[in-house]
Amino acid sequence: MPIERDSAGKCYIPVSAREYIFNAAEVKALRWNGREIRNALQTAVALAETEAAEGGVETVTVTEKHLRAVAKMSFGFRDFLRKHPRGENPDDQDDDKDDDKDQDDDDDDDAGPDGGDESDEVGCQFGLYD
Repeated sequence: MPIERDSAGKCYIPVSAREYIFNAAEVKALRWNGREIRNALQTAVALAETEAAEGGVETVTVTEKHLRAVAKMSFGFRDFLRKHPRGENPDDQDDDKDDDKDQDDDDDDDAGPDGGDESDEVGCQFGLYD
């Protein structure tokens, strides 16, 4: 596979990960185009590089786990787009403009006076960290 050759042997994709890429129904269901395939593989490699760096490992191994995370994120993003058509901002879903929880003059219920979010909760809309 070219990634091993292009990385001078510092990046490796095991057979199990390759089989997942080519045979898994969930990957086939994504119906990625060429650009999406490239982006997905780059993201999986970045996840693997981070894991290798944290573990002090020199050779980066892109596993099925990394590829599954990217597929899950892609499904989550597509679901988000399906639920929120173009131009629709999910943060503007509040129909009752008079219910401003933070009692200032704007409609952002969680933002402070400078517009920054004062909420302690942080989540991922795309399901990567479920």
